[in-house]
Amino acid sequence: MPRPHKYIPGRKVKTVEALAREIVARRYVYWGRRPMHPGWLQAMQFGCLMGAIRRGTVRYAKENPDA
Repeated sequence: MPRPHKYIPGRKVKTVEALAREIVARRYVYWGRRPMHPGWLQAMQFGCLMGAIRRGTVRYAKENPDA
């Protein structure tokens, strides 16, 4: 049986400021259906991040209680 994922998607990230706080705190976020390391997000262009937030693509990552 496969191991459960460490993180599960949470609520949507609504602002660039909130996403910046997650990146600075070195916390994972979900980009679509994938958890993303904060270093990857830090390297992305600002316009790309803003568009993803507008589309509702970015979500907070919550720790999975089953993991």
